[in-house]
Amino acid sequence: RLRRAAAESLGKLGKEAGSAAADLGAVLTAEKSSESLRLAAMTALELLGAEAKPAIPHLVKAISDPERIIRCLAMQVLGRMGKDLDSQRKEAVAAMLKAVDDANVEVRVAALETLGAIAEDGLADLTDRVVEALDRILR
Repeated sequence: RLRRAAAESLGKLGKEAGSAAADLGAVLTAEKSSESLRLAAMTALELLGAEAKPAIPHLVKAISDPERIIRCLAMQVLGRMGKDLDSQRKEAVAAMLKAVDDANVEVRVAALETLGAIAEDGLADLTDRVVEALDRILR
């Protein structure tokens, strides 16, 4: 409970809490983090905006979290970061491509929406794979 309250407070501080982004990201992928703690960390990262950049590797890993809501929110946060994905764009796009085939329809929709959101800033060298995945869904 204490850790969740700390994560929520960091989120309320917004961009001024940017120095905590890496620690918030680590909470997302720590084995002992409860779902409610991971949700609080995810919400805080979303409020940090571009300042959450140090957490990108953890957000990418969270796309394969056991909980559907965490997978969806991780993609949402990454989608809002857009051009700030920089050198980690390829890993993020590859993880979203896997999520396009997720068993949960909400996760699949989140993946498609996020790929569309970041497409303007580029899909690394995975554009052909994204087009193939989208075309496969249309059939």
